Amino acid sequence: MWNRDPETISRHLEQQLRKGIQTNFVGCFLLIPYLQQLGICDLADQLGVNSSGIPVVKDVLMWVNLALCGKKRATKVNDLSDPGIAIASGLPIHPDQSHLHRFLKRPRTEQADRLIKFVGKQQYRIGQIDGNVVSFDSHLIRYNGKIDLQKDVDGKSKIPFKAVKIHAALDQTYRNPIYLMARYPGKTAVEIGDALSDACKEIIPDKTIIFTMDKWFSVGELLEHIRLQGQRFITLIRRHQNRIQEMEQIPLEKFRQITDEQGVTSIKTRIRNYYDSIRLVVVEDITDNVCTYYGYLVNDDELAEETVIEHYSNRWGIEFWFGECDFLGFDDLPSIELNEVTMHLGINLIAYNLISAFRANLGGEYVPMNAETIYEKFFKEQALVKLRDNEIKVTIYGHNYREVLEPLYHDLNSKLKEKNIDPKIPWLNNHVLKFEFK
Repeated sequence: MWNRDPETISRHLEQQLRKGIQTNFVGCFLLIPYLQQLGICDLADQLGVNSSGIPVVKDVLMWVNLALCGKKRATKVNDLSDPGIAIASGLPIHPDQSHLHRFLKRPRTEQADRLIKFVGKQQYRIGQIDGNVVSFDSHLIRYNGKIDLQKDVDGKSKIPFKAVKIHAALDQTYRNPIYLMARYPGKTAVEIGDALSDACKEIIPDKTIIFTMDKWFSVGELLEHIRLQGQRFITLIRRHQNRIQEMEQIPLEKFRQITDEQGVTSIKTRIRNYYDSIRLVVVEDITDNVCTYYGYLVNDDELAEETVIEHYSNRWGIEFWFGECDFLGFDDLPSIELNEVTMHLGINLIAYNLISAFRANLGGEYVPMNAETIYEKFFKEQALVKLRDNEIKVTIYGHNYREVLEPLYHDLNSKLKEKNIDPKIPWLNNHVLKFEFK
């Protein structure tokens, strides 16, 4: 089948839909409206790669749906007897793992990067990120193979190991990633920070962004680059001896108490390769009669000191995001070639966006749930899927959250039209969906 033309694939898909299937992965169908909202066909076009028989959008969807169902590696497709993932991706049967791997190899690094940026722009367009405060951070994915990759030091264990390094920009308001990129260890903070800030500026061109960064990014050349962009930053200072002495020399009466243990003040200072004076927000922490000073470099004189501390504290959300995405296969390298890793990041970004949009629509107590919990509660359920006339009817039986889901999916096509979204699904032969709960 995989060497046949798209028309043959489409005809076989039509036969399967008319015959009907049973699936245990109803989530792949529940998320189709969110794929339409994201503009998945336009996203696939951004890759600029030619079809190898299977339309590119269906290859992308196959990878996305595997990730959504916790199938972290292409090898997992060999164990699938349930046709739901393939059908939701617009395919009559599952492709083999060699085809999936070949697809990841096809885009060049810049093509996969263009896809990632387009996802970010789409998120901004439909209000899934706001870009007011953005966190930067990096994450190591361990490599245990024979190739002599450079080692880097894990921030938690302090143990060096061979790895590919993922760098991320995360929207603090909506907890959604804006941009992701993969590099080998050895790049400097300036090189990485410049690339992240430039990408965010391209994705969100009409806002002044506050970038929050840990002390690895506390480099004058990078901070100057951000300042010249017209952007803002908050970064933890490196506690070199001269900085500690500078903070210790601040008179006690300059500090304003914000908690029983902490006082705060601001002074002006200078750092190398930053061609202006810079604000240093200094925190004095007295715990168990031990006084510790630490500070934040900030290029916004109007930002309240408590707000500076709060924005930096919220930066830790990106650490939780890295952990949450393990369910989607984030920590499973498909290869050590950066074009494949970048394409895999794009797949993960799309999958995470769908889950995030879904739980935002659920609202309330469901918004903070992580990806795996959403899968277990909502997506891992049984359904019959069958084409009747022009409607693909998805009948879901005994869903524990029927009362939550039914109002969202009632009269779905009218709701899509209200948002100027065509309810016809191109990868499902331009049919529309109808959900029924029993």
